[in-house]
Amino acid sequence: MIVTILIFGKNLSLAQEKEIDRRYKGKEIEFRRFLAQNLKYPVLSQVNGSVGYSISSITITPQGEILDISIINPIDNSIDEDIKRVIKMTGNNWNVSDSLSTNQTFYIQIAYTIAMRGKVSNEINSPVKNGYNFIEPIILTAKTGDKNSLPVSNEYLRMKCDEFFKNENYEEALKCVNELIKRNPFDKKLYQLRISINKRLERKDVLKMQNFIPGVTLDELIN
Repeated sequence: MIVTILIFGKNLSLAQEKEIDRRYKGKEIEFRRFLAQNLKYPVLSQVNGSVGYSISSITITPQGEILDISIINPIDNSIDEDIKRVIKMTGNNWNVSDSLSTNQTFYIQIAYTIAMRGKVSNEINSPVKNGYNFIEPIILTAKTGDKNSLPVSNEYLRMKCDEFFKNENYEEALKCVNELIKRNPFDKKLYQLRISINKRLERKDVLKMQNFIPGVTLDELIN
């Protein structure tokens, strides 16, 4: 498959300065450009039809050092490891801050999609409100000429989830819900459905309602 990488988002040259602009050498636009130039769509992930909306985080100390890199909404091991690899490569590009005494965390959004060749990739706009240190999304699209290589649609997954739930096949319903959350981690209804399924499986939903930022609910985070 041929992989294309697109950087959509607001006109960053006209946007109000953000925290990432002060902390990263070259500002947000250079940070996103660096990611786009170095990220890969692992072949194994393409073959397996792995798609989704990755959210990862990087925590920077006032001294400009990387303290932590975490994958918050994982896609698969190959994609997750590649994201961490590239984020680590930014280690020398962070500015020291004399005005800060605490660490700062930035959130990175990367969409992985598989589409037919010739189809134009849709722009993806982040639903997150300003002020939460979310970087504008990057889109990696693997183009294929084989319809059989395309992942199943979200509509199909939702239909199967409803079918499994009604038939009390909760294990399969849970798999469908988890796949949908990979693709849209901002959908509150999916988390509520997962809680309901886990109750029927007599399990505790460890994640419950996704909080990307400690102390900030999903309702507070998105527009």
